[in-house]
Amino acid sequence: LLGPGILIHCQMVADSNLMAESAPSASALNKEHDLVRCSADFEQSMTACKHAATLLTASGSSSLAGVCRLAQVFAYQSGLTVMSDPPPSPAQVPPMALLPSPVPSQQLQKVKELGPIFSRLVDRVSCDIGWLMKQLAPLRLTDAGDPWTAQLLDLAEEIYGKGSFSKDPKEDVGRLLLMRQDYLPHQDGQYIQVEINTIAVAFAGLTEPLARVHSNLLGKYCTQTRLAGEHLRNNAPACAYAQALASAHWTYMQSTGKDRQAHDTSSRGPQVCFYCFPDDHLETDQRIVKEELRKLGVECFFAYLGAHIELKGGDSARAGVGGTLIIDGIEASVVYFHCTYSPEHFTDSKEWENRKLIELSHAVKAPTLLGHLAGLKKVQQILSTKDELDRFLSPEEVEACLSVFARQVDPSRPDSESFVAAAKHAPENWVLKPQREGGGNNFYGEELRQILCQGSCLSQYVLMERIKSQPMPSLLMKQAGVVEQHDVCSELGVFSAYFASGNEEIQNDVGGVMLRTKACSSAEGGVCAGHGVIDTPFVVA
Repeated sequence: LLGPGILIHCQMVADSNLMAESAPSASALNKEHDLVRCSADFEQSMTACKHAATLLTASGSSSLAGVCRLAQVFAYQSGLTVMSDPPPSPAQVPPMALLPSPVPSQQLQKVKELGPIFSRLVDRVSCDIGWLMKQLAPLRLTDAGDPWTAQLLDLAEEIYGKGSFSKDPKEDVGRLLLMRQDYLPHQDGQYIQVEINTIAVAFAGLTEPLARVHSNLLGKYCTQTRLAGEHLRNNAPACAYAQALASAHWTYMQSTGKDRQAHDTSSRGPQVCFYCFPDDHLETDQRIVKEELRKLGVECFFAYLGAHIELKGGDSARAGVGGTLIIDGIEASVVYFHCTYSPEHFTDSKEWENRKLIELSHAVKAPTLLGHLAGLKKVQQILSTKDELDRFLSPEEVEACLSVFARQVDPSRPDSESFVAAAKHAPENWVLKPQREGGGNNFYGEELRQILCQGSCLSQYVLMERIKSQPMPSLLMKQAGVVEQHDVCSELGVFSAYFASGNEEIQNDVGGVMLRTKACSSAEGGVCAGHGVIDTPFVVA
């Protein structure tokens, strides 16, 4: 019965498209009719997605043992693995959806088109030091209750503000942002932005092999799903990230005059540094990006927290600003951060000193400390208002961004009292977010209500209206060989790569997309924190 149901729905879509062609233009409709039409489109998209999800799940369940076994074979064959424990423990298949999850094509296209706009926005915010430091100033106060973020801000002020270094971010050789912008579908089908990740973005490497695994499984077991939609092809964010890293590397080489020595094999020249924490189970994800870089002729190396870092040369009057960065004896052209996003990564003063030396150096940072701060939840909350967005974007770009923002406020402000009261009364409709990355840090339900009722240190949080998605059926393989069916919701991640030098944008594009899928019963969706699984989109028209 599922197949004919899809065919009937597709015919309905086709009929509605024919009617749309003969309808008046959008400019001739009043705003109320536009909203009704928009709501109908969203509802139709979500209906199609539910049909597709049901069809995919039924297809997988009917041959579950074979799909499960072949998924693991394809995963190892494609390099879709993570390290569960330090070597010599064997690599394992990561938590994954057995088959891809449906995403409406119109909404997918919309958020992909927003990718370059948000990348440009984050870069402009990171270069507007006065505005950024003013907006984040409350987090530096003792009563904010967040000493780690305060110390990051103190370091940024010392290097880029009125401190002894007075560094201008636009005078650096370049500014590199390798980001992921995350969205959840609301009940009406509209995709709403959850957050922007500007540092240590995960799964850029594993997305492409997962897409290959899903394509192989669909081709073998789910041929009838072609009636419902199409699996996304050419989904390779690692390639876009590698291209941006290569652009940054060669810009550094040219700025130092070492590009002419690039092919001299008699000495080891500057390399891209992947700066990580030891025994990261996602090292395989990072090494896929490293391999793409190697294909572009760029050498790279891994360094870890606690590495020996020194600064050579530079402006002696400003403690070596613009000096050559040496990490474990190797000159670093680019530092690609996969750590320093959590207080746990700063166990002693040496880590703070290393972070400072990297920031003072001539090397390109992905991201700079300012780029990291520009991705804080507090900044995203402030930029959710038109008045602040107008400072950085054109009117058309502002309207596009506002269309994907959820309501979010600073719970410590007097003008947020009505929202705080609403969250205390119905905490299930809200989420309280601290200034942390890595997943598993948010507060929900009774815990959220208790924090708001205590009323202390609220300036460190963002209170955001919760996005509630329609459940879709899916098969999740959280452990290799163990598959469970759940009603799920999928968070859509858009990978974007941005590189600029001075006022020139050298690269600004979207490299691919992924999903992080979780059971609807779970509040958090972080894969690394054990809440969700990695997934790819099945595009439904």
